[in-house]
Amino acid sequence: MKKKFDINDLNKILSSFKKNIKTNSNISEILDSIEMLDLISKLEKEYKIKINSKDINYENFSSTLKILNILKKNAKTKK
Repeated sequence: MKKKFDINDLNKILSSFKKNIKTNSNISEILDSIEMLDLISKLEKEYKIKINSKDINYENFSSTLKILNILKKNAKTKK
């Protein structure tokens, strides 16, 4: 069963990287490049999806809502 995209779950994943990330935080400014790669990997594993490389950019990962949108957009692409 595929996991539902939920902002609370996403916030838990983000807080595993940095404790001070809040819903309105600019995530792409808080995480360094290695942490961003780790985040993408963790999201793909957690939600059993593959995020299209065209969607991987700082703008799409600048907020939790934008990340949720990317997850939903890529949900049809299975890993």
